[in-house]
Amino acid sequence: GGSLIKFSDDLRINPNNFYISTGYQEDQNTEFCTGGKWGVIDSEDKLVVPAEYENVQIGQFFHLGQDENGKYALINLKGERISEFVYDDIRVISDDDKIIESKYLVTKLGDKWGMVAADNKIIIPFEYEELGPESEDFVAFRKDKKWGFLDLNGQEVYAPIYSEVKPFSSGRSEAILEGAPTNLYRDETIRNVWLERERLMNK
Repeated sequence: GGSLIKFSDDLRINPNNFYISTGYQEDQNTEFCTGGKWGVIDSEDKLVVPAEYENVQIGQFFHLGQDENGKYALINLKGERISEFVYDDIRVISDDDKIIESKYLVTKLGDKWGMVAADNKIIIPFEYEELGPESEDFVAFRKDKKWGFLDLNGQEVYAPIYSEVKPFSSGRSEAILEGAPTNLYRDETIRNVWLERERLMNK
């Protein structure tokens, strides 16, 4: 119950109408709900994002708020809303604590996908039928039912020829090409590291 946690007076909340997210951690921001609306407090119980959203998601570089229509707005780390409620869907990778790790938000505007930075500046224009979450500075994109990868300049790094791709991890993405598994690498150096590792494991 809320009574076990002391909240600072500046929240001015009625403790009987206060819920805290189950992911509560001592040393990080957490979501809270009061009066049926969600906001964010920090580890010292100071208000980060006012409780005025249907839902909130916490990030390392930005937060997200949702309105009653399910649309998302971007919130900066000071708790200020820096976009209107315009984004229809999101693709993010979050850690075990469900905190969005990326500096970028892959999101849908109308029926097209694009990517914005934490300050809401457009990084990849909203012209793709689907994007995957940003991973290690690459973004998966779908064109004619096939997947490829873009870099942060929106340049095509891998052409859309794969039926499936996974986010990059340690410089590698696992993909499916014409029914067969294959690996994509961030660059030649990382490719050589992975191939050497596999060679040693298969000895």
